[in-house]
Amino acid sequence: MSLCREGRTDKLGPNLWGVYGRKMGQGSFNFSDVLRTSNLKLDDKPLDIKALDKWLDNPRALVPGNRMVFAGMSDAGQRKTIIDHLKTPRSAQKGTGAGANPA
Repeated sequence: MSLCREGRTDKLGPNLWGVYGRKMGQGSFNFSDVLRTSNLKLDDKPLDIKALDKWLDNPRALVPGNRMVFAGMSDAGQRKTIIDHLKTPRSAQKGTGAGANPA
């Protein structure tokens, strides 16, 4: 996930600042067409949480043809930690952690 920084600018991967609650593939990053049109959304609906978990486990299997460099993460505990962090409201993230320093 280090390629997807939580600053306020895109890097090699997209900016993850406040990504939770938005449709995947949206924003200033050059997302692949298949991801942009995937209709996946990061929010609290149980099916969406399951989809996000599947995405983190194997992004190429969930959205074939995407250009994601990240190959996936097999450890379910680590995926849960990432999902919980992404769910943290932007207001709680501001000024703390890796996302505190706008690039």
